[in-house]
Amino acid sequence: MKISFRSLLTVATAVLVLVGLTGCGNSGTEPWTVNTSFVYLQVNPTSAPAVAPSIAGNSQSAWARRAALVSRPHTALKRATKMSSIDIASGSVDLYLYDTTSGTNTKLNPESADLVTAQLSYDGTKLLFSGYDSAGYVQIYIADAKFQTLVQLTTAEVDHYDVLLSKDGSTVAYDSDSGSIYTMPATLTPTGAVPTPTLIDTSAINYAWGPAFTPDGTKVVFSGRASGINQAVFIIGVDGSGLKALSLPATTYYDEFPTVSNDGTMVAFERESGSGVNIASMSISGETSTGSATILTTDNYSWQPLYLGSKILYMSKKDNISGTDADNIYIMNADGSSVTRLTNTTLEDGFNLLYSLD
Repeated sequence: MKISFRSLLTVATAVLVLVGLTGCGNSGTEPWTVNTSFVYLQVNPTSAPAVAPSIAGNSQSAWARRAALVSRPHTALKRATKMSSIDIASGSVDLYLYDTTSGTNTKLNPESADLVTAQLSYDGTKLLFSGYDSAGYVQIYIADAKFQTLVQLTTAEVDHYDVLLSKDGSTVAYDSDSGSIYTMPATLTPTGAVPTPTLIDTSAINYAWGPAFTPDGTKVVFSGRASGINQAVFIIGVDGSGLKALSLPATTYYDEFPTVSNDGTMVAFERESGSGVNIASMSISGETSTGSATILTTDNYSWQPLYLGSKILYMSKKDNISGTDADNIYIMNADGSSVTRLTNTTLEDGFNLLYSLD
């Protein structure tokens, strides 16, 4: 069953209630507080199997996990006709809004969908998410914050992963299962015309994924694998210029999923090793020597960092809540201090369920 545009419009009432809860105070155009709210995904236990009590996938690189996930068979090789309505497959994932100021945690979607990633724009006016369509392909969707408009940005019969908005909300960056990175306009005008993606030339990298914009929108940082360089964090101009490796991992490290601070000076990312995964950070100029990045967590179970204002959100299994080994969401200062758990359930929470579900 598909989630129809009509059913998603029913979310508007619930979201409008949030205006009074978050107290934005800016003419009512932004129902959520800038730099204190975020959206995340949660597996619905009524329509999904129990989370496996295993973190065996942690010792794999993200590229290896991606390769396994890409092998997921599509339910159809070709569509008989072109999409005529918003096409999000029904599934087992819910979309939640968390406001760190009020502690409000609110479900946004009326029925569970087959979602993969989700992001709230920097100014709180747009929602970007990806999910499987009824043909089994991961597509990109964008909505205004009140769900009055919902647009499907991609329809091509390939998978579109790791979607992120630029800071000004005008551009989407994403990667495909071919290991290439693209940008496209973040249009909220449902004209029926699909935006044209622009390929960023990362051909010098064997495989590229997980893009994140710098605040000025002129560059993206991303994860990549290149000859002679272990899995590392790279930076490149959106015009394909200035490719550079920022992280210098040892042969036993794997670096991935970078995020750039709001002032553009720092990059946080995952550093995987044989003992597990932790959050690290470095200057956007890059590491000065192999392994010189600052390690912010030491529990070996922390991943998927995301800057939120002056703090960093991330996922972790470290508390092993009720023995389920499920991910929960944490927040800490940018230097790794003052760690606080924000979600506290036995369910799987995350920004990107492709990687949190090992």
